[in-house]
Amino acid sequence: MTDATGQTPTVDVQETDTTQEKEQPKTFDLAYVQQLRQEAASYRVKAKELEDLQAETAEKQALAERERLEKQGEYQALYETANGKLSEFETHNKTLAEQLAETNQVLETLYSKQAETVPDHIKPLLEKMPVTERIDWIAKNQDKLTTGKANGTPARHTQQQRQEVKPAKNHRFRNPL
Repeated sequence: MTDATGQTPTVDVQETDTTQEKEQPKTFDLAYVQQLRQEAASYRVKAKELEDLQAETAEKQALAERERLEKQGEYQALYETANGKLSEFETHNKTLAEQLAETNQVLETLYSKQAETVPDHIKPLLEKMPVTERIDWIAKNQDKLTTGKANGTPARHTQQQRQEVKPAKNHRFRNPL
């Protein structure tokens, strides 16, 4: 082969010697090789331990996630049960509130009828009490509230009672015959 100048290159003998040296395998000291093998073995052991630890951690996380989901399912069931009971209590409470309103209305009506026997100066005092206590007070004091009995005077006759009373016969104008 010729190069750009037209001359053929010559091969140096020294150059081929270095190539042969490069191709020959290098040899290392036995102690150094054993040290490298021990170091590599320790790295493999550490890598295996880390892989085992990683697998164990992943397994624990999966177990914890499964337990969390199970608990969440339990809590969901508990929530639904409690929500159902709450609905029942709200319905029952509404029913009781309606019954209480009706009962209070009946008691107010009863009190208004019984209050007719109560003197006017006592009514303002009774109005400050709950309706049940008012009715109870009237029932306990009914004998004192009857007209005429509280102060020892005879009871007044009602209009109907007056009509039923027959006039006494006048004996002075009696016919002796």
